[in-house]
Amino acid sequence: MDWFYRGISILLIVFTVSYFLKLNKKNSIDNEDVIYLPYKLKSIGIGFILTGSLMVLLLSIFMSDSTDKLYAILAFFGYIIFGTIFILIDFRYKVFIHKSKLTKRTFFSSRDIPYDSICYRVDGNNIIIEYKDKKFYINFGYPNTMNLYETINKYFSQNKIENKYENQIVSGNFYSKNFGITFIIIGLFSIALSIVILLLSESTGEVIFGYIFMLLIGIFPFIIGVLFLLLYKNFSVKVSPNDLIYTNIFNRDKIYKLEELSLRSTPNGFKVYDKNKSIFYINYWLYNNSGFLENLLSKKTKNR
Repeated sequence: MDWFYRGISILLIVFTVSYFLKLNKKNSIDNEDVIYLPYKLKSIGIGFILTGSLMVLLLSIFMSDSTDKLYAILAFFGYIIFGTIFILIDFRYKVFIHKSKLTKRTFFSSRDIPYDSICYRVDGNNIIIEYKDKKFYINFGYPNTMNLYETINKYFSQNKIENKYENQIVSGNFYSKNFGITFIIIGLFSIALSIVILLLSESTGEVIFGYIFMLLIGIFPFIIGVLFLLLYKNFSVKVSPNDLIYTNIFNRDKIYKLEELSLRSTPNGFKVYDKNKSIFYINYWLYNNSGFLENLLSKKTKNR
């Protein structure tokens, strides 16, 4: 089977490197009315495929035939599958900007979203579009997202449409949910593989090393994934005229006086302080309506 593993690995490496070399050229000629994934996100898939392919190639050359070798190769094929999913998402993901609507195409579907049926706002690094009780996040790091924002603004202005968007609750957004699901899947895969190695491997020394290694790289992503999902499900910040109600990821509430709060900006978000004691951190990528809270606390601080 070694010839098969080597052939597949070499083909994948050649394909991935060719795709990598075409990325910049492809991005430079895309239409300004099309939003697509940026170079950095595409590179994630490329990195996973190259890592998995190179390891399968090296294992097929230098490791003698054994059950352990098969398990190791299967593990790194998991890297290849994970990276391939990113590449397929890149091929499918597009947002087409039209004068009166946008067309959002994802891995599984394509839908038209008329501008006169949406609410929208800018929050941190995202434009959030609400349509039929669903929220769509498009990051300003994606090429041409600003063109979409300007097109929607122009349409609302020309047609005198009121933009109604509820923006006074800070909570985890779909990025936190998707990160959580992704990390849990990676963690469960590694944990399951560690169990297989423990039960079926031939060499005692390799059993212990493989079991501990795969278990550790499974437990940490799993815990991180659970924390992301708790953030998405439980975390919230609500504001009343005089108070801020903070609910942490374990669903415990605490009330603070607005007049005693302050914030400090960071490159990707801001920290909220109560009498110079840090309470929580808000990252623009992971929370809904972070801009609302940042503006509110900034104004409160300036008025003191």
